[in-house]
Amino acid sequence: MDSLLFFGLYTLSFIGGSIWQIRKDIKNFSLENVLQIWNTCKRTIFINICIISPIFFYSMHHIIQIKTSINYITIVEFIFQLIVNLYLYDVQYYWIHKLFHTDFFQNIHWKSHKLIKQTGFSIFYCSPIDFIGLHLLPIYSGLIIMNSHIITYIYFSSVEIVLLIQKVNRDFFQFHHKMGKCNYGIDIFMDGYYKTRRSRKMA
Repeated sequence: MDSLLFFGLYTLSFIGGSIWQIRKDIKNFSLENVLQIWNTCKRTIFINICIISPIFFYSMHHIIQIKTSINYITIVEFIFQLIVNLYLYDVQYYWIHKLFHTDFFQNIHWKSHKLIKQTGFSIFYCSPIDFIGLHLLPIYSGLIIMNSHIITYIYFSSVEIVLLIQKVNRDFFQFHHKMGKCNYGIDIFMDGYYKTRRSRKMA
């Protein structure tokens, strides 16, 4: 039941976030360009969302125990879990993403850089290993490490997916796809700390 819940939330968050972002994409790129990007991405997105993510969530369900009683969490604990999970998310995303840019792993990550113009849904245009490493593990491993409450799971996972989709069209992510060796994290603090953050102003 938990695996079905998380798969449903993940899928709905992806669909909702993408539809919201597509409205902006059409203004930026035109409807024709967005449809061209969709035709390029749709098969890969289907594999990742409809095959890889259910397997991941089913496996996750069998290795963790999630607190389901509302009595186990307070508002302070909820906020604390969100802050720590956001920190862990950025740390993991940064290092896994940077690892995928090394020579040994570049064949795993190259697909996600085929598209210079990024739309909301194209963030999931990547290899299955890339999809798990950047779009599943960094979100859910922190929740598992923190032994987070199910309310935290629902809020953090769904909101972060939508926010990540919204961030795709920002200069931070667009610049990474043009330059490569910068902006590895999710624009929280890791790139600033390791001085790998770049923007058009710095170019």
